[in-house]
Amino acid sequence: MGNVSAILGACLGVCASFSACTPQPAPVTPRYDPAVAELERLLQRSSPGEDLQGCLARAREKSSCAAPSRQRTFPVKVALDPRYQRQWPHWRRRLKNTFGCVNRLYTNTGVRWRISTITPWDPKEHRHQLYPLLHRLRHEVPPEPGAFRLGISVWEERRIYRVAGGEIGLSQAGACVVPSWPRVENDCVIMAHELGHLIGARHVPGKHWVMGWAAHPFHLPAANPLARVIATYRFHPRNVLAMNVHAGAPVTPQGVRVSPVCAAMLTTVDRCYGF
Repeated sequence: MGNVSAILGACLGVCASFSACTPQPAPVTPRYDPAVAELERLLQRSSPGEDLQGCLARAREKSSCAAPSRQRTFPVKVALDPRYQRQWPHWRRRLKNTFGCVNRLYTNTGVRWRISTITPWDPKEHRHQLYPLLHRLRHEVPPEPGAFRLGISVWEERRIYRVAGGEIGLSQAGACVVPSWPRVENDCVIMAHELGHLIGARHVPGKHWVMGWAAHPFHLPAANPLARVIATYRFHPRNVLAMNVHAGAPVTPQGVRVSPVCAAMLTTVDRCYGF
């Protein structure tokens, strides 16, 4: 027992002479948030440098494609899942607020959206299947002259969050389908995204663009979530230009008919941005 005490005392003495035996606070090193770095990079990309500006200027000079001089409002025929009315007691106000949020995101694009008509449309067994849903929308809901068709399906909540980050909307040839989420700010971003495809907007890298590949509007922390959406998301300059071009083209049942000259200019613009 005496030997054990002697050994323990010796160990304690050694520990006392070395600061390593005393727990030391971990050194604090500044860490740069990668999300902030990404956002700064995207913001820099939205303010093109001289080389990009010159490339864009040359693309426009070589084309006779001109954007309209005033804003255009596109009508939308809404095909509404009957569950939407049952799920949201004040469904008219909700739909109006959603389109209001969408139009705020489209500020400075030369485009606005308005509901032309609302028609009941039951997705039935295809409510969670985007491709069959879009096919049915195009064949079951008659088009209106000059209007786009938007199908809104109410998904089961567990299905919604299972596919978060995957395909949650689909658009093609003058029509699109979107699920309605429990939170209206998600409806706003997804609807703005799919409507954008109908008028020439394309996917761009980054999470803070409306047309980003992986936008994350879910559960935005804010007292006013719609205001947070409007403050967080915007359209990439390439898509603003594309929407300006499409705003001057006619709408057909197959979508916006852009002239070959304008389509060629947008292809050149994509090369300028490296898309």
